[in-house]
Amino acid sequence: MLIKTSELEGAALDWAVAVATGYEDHVYTDGEGELRHGVLEYRWAPSSDWSQGGPLIEQYFSTATNGSWGGAPIDASYVVAVIFNGARTASGPTLLIATCRAIVAAKLGDEVDVPGVGMTKEEAIKALKNEQQKGDTEMAHSKADNVLCDLLTALGYQDVVREYHKVDKWFA
Repeated sequence: MLIKTSELEGAALDWAVAVATGYEDHVYTDGEGELRHGVLEYRWAPSSDWSQGGPLIEQYFSTATNGSWGGAPIDASYVVAVIFNGARTASGPTLLIATCRAIVAAKLGDEVDVPGVGMTKEEAIKALKNEQQKGDTEMAHSKADNVLCDLLTALGYQDVVREYHKVDKWFA
């Protein structure tokens, strides 16, 4: 589902940050609306966790303001400018959210297609067909797992996805 970058929040924003920073292959949905990162399975939430969002601020941060931009009042707590494939600004109720939105806007643009948010059967089939065309079988398998888990989550089967992620997996 296409979502405006300026409206991204929660797990959708965290997922978009993973894509924008090159970690999308390591992040998956746990079935409860939270993202987990890779084999270590720690919660991935740079838009709310300073231990993850802080390093992004250090890496991409340019400037921030609280309450106004260019002398004009704004309707947000923070506006952040980020230098990452070109300067972009974004706002948000917290510095972490504003920074994450700016990073996503700089890398992915003003709208992001977030998988699993209202995913339909047709979208799942399209995503699975896309993975069939790629040469990396192991990565395609991993992404196909994520597509199926996202579809199950969209259909209300979070409990099934949660139990699936508890199963030990091994890829060659």
